[in-house]
Amino acid sequence: MVFGAVVRPQTLGGRILGIDASECGSIPGFLGLYQEGNFAGLIASRRGALAQAISLLGVEEEEGPNINSAAIAAMVDVGDASGALEHSVLDAGDTSSGPVDVDLTLTVPHAAHASIEPRTSIARFGENGGLDVWTGTQDPFFVRDSLADEFGLDRDKVVVHGMRMGGGFGARTIVAAEMEAARLAKLCGRPVKVQWSRSDEFRAGFHRPPSSHRIRLSADAAGRITNWHHAFRSGHIIFTSAAMGPGLQLATSFVADPGVARGSIPPYAADASRVEFQDVRLPVKTGPWRGLGAAANHWAVETAIDALARAKGIDPLDMRLKSIKPEHARLSTVLTEAAEMAGWASRPKDSRNESWGLACGIYKDMSYAAAVARVTRRDAGYTVSGLWCAHDCGLVINPDQVRAQVEGNLVWGIGMALREELVVGDGRILPESFFDYPLPVLSDVPSIEIRLIEAATSRRVLARPRSSAERRPSPAPSRR
Repeated sequence: MVFGAVVRPQTLGGRILGIDASECGSIPGFLGLYQEGNFAGLIASRRGALAQAISLLGVEEEEGPNINSAAIAAMVDVGDASGALEHSVLDAGDTSSGPVDVDLTLTVPHAAHASIEPRTSIARFGENGGLDVWTGTQDPFFVRDSLADEFGLDRDKVVVHGMRMGGGFGARTIVAAEMEAARLAKLCGRPVKVQWSRSDEFRAGFHRPPSSHRIRLSADAAGRITNWHHAFRSGHIIFTSAAMGPGLQLATSFVADPGVARGSIPPYAADASRVEFQDVRLPVKTGPWRGLGAAANHWAVETAIDALARAKGIDPLDMRLKSIKPEHARLSTVLTEAAEMAGWASRPKDSRNESWGLACGIYKDMSYAAAVARVTRRDAGYTVSGLWCAHDCGLVINPDQVRAQVEGNLVWGIGMALREELVVGDGRILPESFFDYPLPVLSDVPSIEIRLIEAATSRRVLARPRSSAERRPSPAPSRR
């Protein structure tokens, strides 16, 4: 086996014009530069030689457009969506006119998967013309089919060995390192291992698209929602340039991207409700990111219901409980449980340095969750000092594994809310490592209490709270 790395443009939309590997020839273990069309990669017998060769390589590049994060955010600005938006998710009445109690514009930044383990794959072509690939993937059959199509092989000639991976979060749905390893193995005639660097992950991976939301709400004096209008714009999530060529992108431009819409239908009853969105083709690779569009859309919905509760002088818990649709009784249950765990009713309401928030949501009409957060104001910003979560995902087979998943989600939520943004500047992705991309660290994690609820049996699966000092390694992958 040898090691391989792909030579990539440094800029978004850039094109490599020429590669000079003359200075790499004296490196012990360097085996050569391999090119085919627009594809180019280096091969070495050891990883150290490969890293040294990459540093000495001379690359002439035609740079892409000089874009930055502000320009990308402007492309999805919901305020620039003149006229009717492209797709209507729900149309039960137009709430775009008339007085409203809440009129919010919210933005969600571009963000990376930032999973601990970079993408890695080994590819080997056998003497019988078959292809074996070892990889950590969320969809081995898609990997098999994509490689078979690329190399003109029958499906049964491609064997994908699924390896354990630390975290996928949507990042390992698309064939990336697998395709690179296979192409290099074909060119050099030897088994090749491709392991992405952290820079590769940021620069060549796909990421959560930025989105922009405008939500207008109104309610009567009793708190009954009379109007709900949520319009938003986002980069693509499923019909994305990370997985589709220009032809398919054009074909799907007339169809609503279901990944963008996920989680946007509110669980709250309203006399008139309208949710609509527009998916925008962006110059950065975007795709599924931990729940597709659900995280950003749920955050927008829950922020809006909080604002409406404040406008009407109603407790945010009461506002939610009186507004949840009858068919979502499981959501009311987890909301009540989370509030009881946290002591919501007895929380201090006028502290200058401590605030409390709660939110709830449904994923794919199957999984119900609610969380309460205690947030402390510090000189440098905000710190989450307590988290309580009630979760109903149906029958629980392995409680420890489910709690580990929920715990990972809660820590990930801290990063999403307070820290994470993938910055673009001078036409390129700027972060090169975790030094450049802010993530939650252990000191950011408060004590967490998780309660699992099985709706079918109305049974609690109890868990005692664990402080960060007590937290043991989880049996299932969690994000951090």
